[in-house]
Amino acid sequence: MKKIKDKLLIGLLGISGMLCAQAPSGAHAELVLPAKGKMSVFGQHDFTDFNGQNSIVYTDRSTVDSYFAFAGESRWSRATSYGYVDGKIRNITKTDFVYPVGHDGEYRPMATLGAKDVIVDFTYSDPNEISAKANLNEIVRLSDTEYWSVSGSGEAQVTLTWEIKSHLADMVDELDELTIAAFDGESWVAIPATVDISMLDTDISVPVYSGARSTVSQGSITSDQPVDLAIYSYFAIAKAADVVKKGKPSFAIFPNPAVENNYVYVDFEFSSQKGGNIKVLGFDEIPKHSINVSRESGKVKMDTDELTQGVYWVVLTDANGQEVHKKMIIVDHDTMR
Repeated sequence: MKKIKDKLLIGLLGISGMLCAQAPSGAHAELVLPAKGKMSVFGQHDFTDFNGQNSIVYTDRSTVDSYFAFAGESRWSRATSYGYVDGKIRNITKTDFVYPVGHDGEYRPMATLGAKDVIVDFTYSDPNEISAKANLNEIVRLSDTEYWSVSGSGEAQVTLTWEIKSHLADMVDELDELTIAAFDGESWVAIPATVDISMLDTDISVPVYSGARSTVSQGSITSDQPVDLAIYSYFAIAKAADVVKKGKPSFAIFPNPAVENNYVYVDFEFSSQKGGNIKVLGFDEIPKHSINVSRESGKVKMDTDELTQGVYWVVLTDANGQEVHKKMIIVDHDTMR
């Protein structure tokens, strides 16, 4: 009886109906969405309220038709290991989004940058015993506990996160041994990826990389290039074989989003003392800034006087021609008030 009292069971307007929340929604009880049950948020959803009350949303993993959706200008905040979605999240309209997914008390958000109408789920177990199907030419070891399922189309960069219970210390000696593995229906293949110097912020819906410095205990990793989400059904963190490890450059952008006519900083690390190039591109791929640096690591300062509000690419290219891309968002002062 107590279990039923503690959880809100939603029947959802028959088999295919959808419950919509336009006003701010939040943590008042656990929410269980049954098979073919859907709930869409169009406003703000808080997984932890100001009184410290947490909420977990459960969806039915036995069907693709049960999910918690974010639509319109919706957003979420304050997800933790005590408040998240245990099941599938559908991002309908945002091209850049953090999915507050978790399973069995483990919160492992994932982000996509560049695609919308994507469904993401996280399981703290091996789905369908597919972990044994790794391409050993590219992957030395695959996580045996943490998997993100993805259903979508289009191309997007992918960010995966980890915590202490991910046991990365048992997988690698150095963070640069990590990569992202993707399952193409037959085997796991390595996706070139770089550990984020500053990890993905995991308590807001917009992908911002200004969290704690990535370590084996907590952090995030982002694919170097957009990947075709229609090809891969699962993603996981893996130890890359030598053929995949490239000593790629890495960097963090802060603040991100940045404010028009203010400064933005790029904290970079190249693979050698030869340094490389840092440039800012518009989505039309026309260069807006370009800076050559002759040192292995450091920080550069750029002004945004000539950048109007919008989305840009920041590209690091090392002396060997290896590139790493990240998005930078410029907003006006009123947006940040």
